[in-house]
Amino acid sequence: ARQFLVGLLAAFASGAFVHPGVMLSQQRIDFIKGCVAKQTEPVFSAYRKALVSPSSSLSYVPQGPPASGIINCGGYDHPNEGCSNEDLDGDAAVLQAMLYVINGTRAYAANAIKIMNSYARGLKKYNNSNSPLQAAWSGDKWARAAELIKHSD
Repeated sequence: ARQFLVGLLAAFASGAFVHPGVMLSQQRIDFIKGCVAKQTEPVFSAYRKALVSPSSSLSYVPQGPPASGIINCGGYDHPNEGCSNEDLDGDAAVLQAMLYVINGTRAYAANAIKIMNSYARGLKKYNNSNSPLQAAWSGDKWARAAELIKHSD
């Protein structure tokens, strides 16, 4: 984590920071796309596995946020009101965004955006003892998915 932060700060300071690059560089994306195109293992098997994941289904329906707009996460998952659902939805948004970047299927981008928008419009706040942790974990996923979509056309 420290190496990542040092590299990020150096990129900002040098003015050389470009998107995508916060979570996944264009060089890394190109490498993954090349491995998929050439069916290079183990990347190609991971890609094929991603394609059949429930999280990559084009009929995926976001599980949250809760109708109240409040994700309530306590210690040891008590209570767990929207916490696990947000984890699943964040994973689905990232996976679908990545599949869009890899294979260009616009339906994946549309689905990732739909998932992100459900939280952008419906999430009001986090509550309880694990709320900072939940917000940090999920914030990472939303940032990954959003950056991939925004900077991949």
